[in-house]
Amino acid sequence: ELIRRVYEQEDHRLIEILLKLADICDRGIVNTETLKYLEQAHALQCKIWGEEDPVAITTLRKIADFYTHEELFANDIKAVELWEKVHALQCKVYGADAEITRKSEKQLATLRERMNSGQKRVIACKKKFCEVHESLGESHPQTLDALSELASAYENLSDYEKAVRLRLQVYTLRSKALGETHQDTVTAKRNLAHAYASCEDYEKALQFYEQILSQQCRTLGKNTPQIAEYLKELCKCYVQSGNLDRMESVLKDFFFDLDTKAADTDNFMLEMVQVLPGLYA
Repeated sequence: ELIRRVYEQEDHRLIEILLKLADICDRGIVNTETLKYLEQAHALQCKIWGEEDPVAITTLRKIADFYTHEELFANDIKAVELWEKVHALQCKVYGADAEITRKSEKQLATLRERMNSGQKRVIACKKKFCEVHESLGESHPQTLDALSELASAYENLSDYEKAVRLRLQVYTLRSKALGETHQDTVTAKRNLAHAYASCEDYEKALQFYEQILSQQCRTLGKNTPQIAEYLKELCKCYVQSGNLDRMESVLKDFFFDLDTKAADTDNFMLEMVQVLPGLYA
């Protein structure tokens, strides 16, 4: 902030600071901030030195690697797009036979193969869904299972928009046929929340995760392994969306109301204590 005030917005010293911030956040597993600082640094590098600068290419490679391997942000479509750009720039700057260029080419081939495999799975799932839908009808459990498999195939391709539409359809039909409290409906709702989180529509994701936790606490009680799992999913979404204050408030309310005399409370607390430091980190 001081460099921004004293020097120009495009001062090269900002790049060094942004990369240091990205490195600190990466070591502290603050993933959203890591990506933000890397992208800011790369934009500035391209503006000052040009996109063919070796340092700018290295930063772009880090961003591509982030979308390839980072659990919360893995996106094959985005990763392929970035690796193609990295590879083209490396060919131009280092040559096609350079070791660093061959490595990016290998990474690109792996991603394309994964996407081709995923596309074949989508075709197979579509075929299965059409057959079941035609013979059993829209609301039959087997039809909804096939539709859920198709949504999962799209998720593996990082096509989250299509996945959300299918997950919403499954949830709506399950809820209508079985009611909100049926376990199949709860599972469909969790899948929908996960799909919204993958699309970075965190408000909708949190809305469904919070509904699931509240509803299942009334049905199962708080001191159960299932509730611990639902709470962890909700907290993970709070972390992804940067809502740490909201997460802390929910956790405090949750543990304040916990029945400490219940037989399973100690096991429940132990499971949550093991996961909370990671969430805060």
